[in-house]
Amino acid sequence: MEGDVTSYSGTTLVINVDNYKGSGTYGSWYLNNVGLLGQTLSHDITLLSGGVFRSAASGTRIQIDKYYIAGYNSSDEKQFYVSALDGNAYFGDGLGSFTSDGVNLVAPATENTKTQIKWKDGSLSGTTLAALAAENVSGTYTARMVAGGNSVAANSEAKIEARSTSAYSPKVTLIAKRDLTTYMSLEYTSGGIKRLVTDGRVGIGEAGPDCALHVKSEGTGNALKVNSSANANILLFEQGSSGGGKLSVRNSSQDTQVCLDGDGTGQTSWIAGKLAVGENSIDNGQFEVLGPSSGAAASVKINATTANITASNRFFTFRSTDGEIGAIQGTASPGVIAYNTFTGSHFTSVSEEDFEDLVPNILLEIVDGGVDPSIGGEHLFRTRICRTRASKAAVGVWGGRDENGKDLVLSIGTGWVWVSNQGEDLEIGDYVCSSDVAGCVEKQWDNLYRAETVAKVTQPVVWQPGEEKRLVGCIYLGG
Repeated sequence: MEGDVTSYSGTTLVINVDNYKGSGTYGSWYLNNVGLLGQTLSHDITLLSGGVFRSAASGTRIQIDKYYIAGYNSSDEKQFYVSALDGNAYFGDGLGSFTSDGVNLVAPATENTKTQIKWKDGSLSGTTLAALAAENVSGTYTARMVAGGNSVAANSEAKIEARSTSAYSPKVTLIAKRDLTTYMSLEYTSGGIKRLVTDGRVGIGEAGPDCALHVKSEGTGNALKVNSSANANILLFEQGSSGGGKLSVRNSSQDTQVCLDGDGTGQTSWIAGKLAVGENSIDNGQFEVLGPSSGAAASVKINATTANITASNRFFTFRSTDGEIGAIQGTASPGVIAYNTFTGSHFTSVSEEDFEDLVPNILLEIVDGGVDPSIGGEHLFRTRICRTRASKAAVGVWGGRDENGKDLVLSIGTGWVWVSNQGEDLEIGDYVCSSDVAGCVEKQWDNLYRAETVAKVTQPVVWQPGEEKRLVGCIYLGG
C-alpha cells in the first residue's frame, strides 16, 4: 500500500492510504518509508506507481517508474535510463529522446574525453583487462577496442570474433563507409577465404602510402615474404647490400632462381634458368627474344656517341668457363665495329660416305648437284672431303655438326687448316689452295688471289724430315 502519514505518536503511525495492492490482514502489509530503512528489513520494497530515491546532500536522485529506472545528477541531467518495455539501456551525459536500438552510450561532447565499458580483474579497483571506448579526440570520434588498460595485463588480446559449430559458416567483416559508399572492407569467411577491398591505398609499416600497396620494412631484413605450403620462402622483397631493394625468387629447396638487385652499386641481377622475352617458351638455348613483325627484336646500346666509341667499348663478350674467346666491340675508327675472333661459316650437308673420315679443319669442296633442300633450305649445299688439287669448288674446312644435324663449313675469317708437305716451306702471307691429299691444302704456285685460293697462312712452316702434314693458322678466303 502507499499513502501519506497524517499523524504519529510514540509507536503509533497513522497513514491515509490512497493506493493499495493485494489482499490480507494488517500483518501482511509492507511499509514504504521516506529516508533510510532499517538494516533488519526482511521484506521487499514495492512501489505501486513509481517513486524517487534522492540524496539530500548532493541533489542526485534515482527515479523508479512503472516501466523504467533513471538516474540524474545534481543538475537534474539524466545519466542513465533502463526501460522495461523495450529492453533498451542508455548511458551518458545529457541524454535526450530515445529510440529502440539496444544499449546506448552517449559519446562525450567534451574534447579529449571518452565513454567506455571496462572489464576489471577481480574488483572495480583491479587492473583493466579490456575496454570498449568511444573517444572524442580533438572533436574527432574514434571507437577503440583495447586489451589491457594503462597497465596491460599479461597475455591480453583484443579480438573481433565470430564463432560457430562446424555445421555453420562464421563470417567476420570490417567495413569503413562514408554515407552509403564503402571505402574499405576486410572480410573473412569459413573455408579460409580472406579478402581486402579498398578504393584507396594500403600501407604496411608506412603511414603515407604512395601506391596501391606500400610495404615498408623495419629498416633491416625483408620487407615482404611469400611462403609456400611447406613454409619455404618462395618470394622475397629484401633490403640490398647498400640499402636498395632486392627481389629474390626461390624454388622449394630454397635455391635462388631469380635475383633482381636494385642497389645501383654494381650489384648483379641474374636468373638461374631460361629467359624468354616476348613468349613463354624457348625452342633452344637459355635466352630467346620474340621480336615484333617489323623492327628490331633486340638492341644493345653503349652510353656514348659514335665518335667516342673506342676499342674499350664492348657490345658483347663471348666467354667460356676458363676465359674470353671473342667479342663484338668498337674500334679506334669511329663507326667501325670489330668481330673478334671472327670466323664466318655456312651450313652444309657432307656426303655420308665421308662421315667416318671427318675431322676438324679438314678441307671440303662443293659437290655437283648444288643445294640440298631436303635438310632445311636452299642455302644448304652438299659437300665432300676435297681430294682435288687446285679445286675451284673448295669452299672451306669442316667446323663440326650442330644439334640439328647440319654441318658447318668455315669459309672466311681466322681459323686453322691442314697443310700437306709438298717439299716447299711456307712464309707468313702465302696463299694456299687444295691439294691431292684428302682434306689438305698446299702452297699456291703464285701470289695472286685466284678462284682456287682457299686461305692465307698466318704463320711460317718449315717442314721437318718425315713430316707429312701440319695444322697451320690462317685467314680463310673461300667466302
